[in-house]
Amino acid sequence: MRTYRNRKLRFRKLMIFVAAISFIFLSTECIFKTVTLTMLEPDEGGEVQPLPGNHKYLINTSVDIQAMPDDGWDFDRWEVDEEFYSNEKETKLEMDSEKTIKAFFSRQPVTLTMEDEEGEGSISPVPGEYQFDYSTLVGLSATPTEGWEFDRWQVDGVFYSSEEETELSMDADKIVEAFFNEEPVASVTLSMHEPIGQGAVAPTVGDHKYDAGKSLTLQATPAEGWLFEHWLVEDAVYSSEHEAELTMNTDRNVKAVFVRKTHTLTMLEPSGSGNVEPAVGISIYKEGSVVTLVATPSNGWDFDFWQIDGALFSYNSQITITMNASKTAKAFFVEEPPTVFTLTMVEPIGQGSVSPPVGDHTYIEGTSVPLSATPADGWEFEAWYLDGTFYSDSETTSIIMDRDKSVSAEFVQKAEKVTLEIYKYGRGTVSPPEGTYVYDKGSSVDLSATPDSGYHFEEWLVDGTTYEVPEITITLEWDTIAQAVLRCNCGGSCEK
Repeated sequence: MRTYRNRKLRFRKLMIFVAAISFIFLSTECIFKTVTLTMLEPDEGGEVQPLPGNHKYLINTSVDIQAMPDDGWDFDRWEVDEEFYSNEKETKLEMDSEKTIKAFFSRQPVTLTMEDEEGEGSISPVPGEYQFDYSTLVGLSATPTEGWEFDRWQVDGVFYSSEEETELSMDADKIVEAFFNEEPVASVTLSMHEPIGQGAVAPTVGDHKYDAGKSLTLQATPAEGWLFEHWLVEDAVYSSEHEAELTMNTDRNVKAVFVRKTHTLTMLEPSGSGNVEPAVGISIYKEGSVVTLVATPSNGWDFDFWQIDGALFSYNSQITITMNASKTAKAFFVEEPPTVFTLTMVEPIGQGSVSPPVGDHTYIEGTSVPLSATPADGWEFEAWYLDGTFYSDSETTSIIMDRDKSVSAEFVQKAEKVTLEIYKYGRGTVSPPEGTYVYDKGSSVDLSATPDSGYHFEEWLVDGTTYEVPEITITLEWDTIAQAVLRCNCGGSCEK
């Protein structure tokens, strides 16, 4: 008997344990649910982790996000669902719902370094370092000392201009140096050095004497399979023209630079809507260069495929090609199907009609839908409600279909109107002042009378009923006349 009771007791405990576990499971919603993090591609200036695309996580997962700016760029901010989230490059995101995130980068300021002058003269800006916003246009000015003349500006060791005053676009950190020469002597020497690469030059290789100030023509002829690139004067790039004019106002060291043959990549205008890199047009590459092509569709479009020289090449939006010959590239984009949302017109409150009529209506995303409400006889329009929230008190309005929406109109019965005429007899004031007023039937109106000095309040007469107090409240069930009587304390007759 005792064994039976023990078994029965253990069974009850087991059932209580199972019930408790079931309650905990249901109350904590112990369900493995996932949500999607959509990492958008940054517009420019850096990379992100997780990589651009869709990533699934268990709900309430804390996700590490990281922004890595490119050289010359700074991280600016994270935006989650198009709203500011954080300005930390590395942070966490709580995945308690579907989310879309995007990183934004901004250009770093650039530095202009003005070196000390070569020769004698002054420059502006004076030697030193200066910070500028990216793409700022900076004016350069050089003034030679007497007996000297300005020769040239060099930017990052490369010839830039022979004008004393010029402008420089700050699209990167730059080092600027000004060169001044002593005024020319009677004769100067042109030293033509052996070219870099293969080709012929004129004047020929060697030293040549010229009168100071003479202008001469430099000529470069590349060998077969080579291209002329530029002239070097004093080891600085001077000109990219095959024939270049050079003024001999001082001794000059000149060298021609030839490079191997290059090929052209012609990027055609895409089919559909989107952007391509390299940009539409002609780009030049050295023999054997590996070039990356990137196609980015516009909003509402998808990438389809690349064509190279008129033939299908790849269905990947990013590809590489080897420039072993001149080539033509074209990207193809296809339009995404339009997004459609449903407008549900709910049966109006009260009596009246609406347009669009009651029921479900579908519209393409972004459509502006006009709404109009027409009350029935004896009714008037009160308000529009969007998804149960007040939207407008105008009978005609419109909504933008950027999601599924529910709209309802409310009509109310028109109230019957009655008039109240107010007069006074004697001297004093009444409230409301004398006149005729219109009220909704059933309205309550406060009346008060205040006699002038030397007068006293006697009574209110309201449609033949007498009230002997100066302040009363009446209910208007019909057209009503109210008169306040104010008597003179002298006992004589009183004028109104």
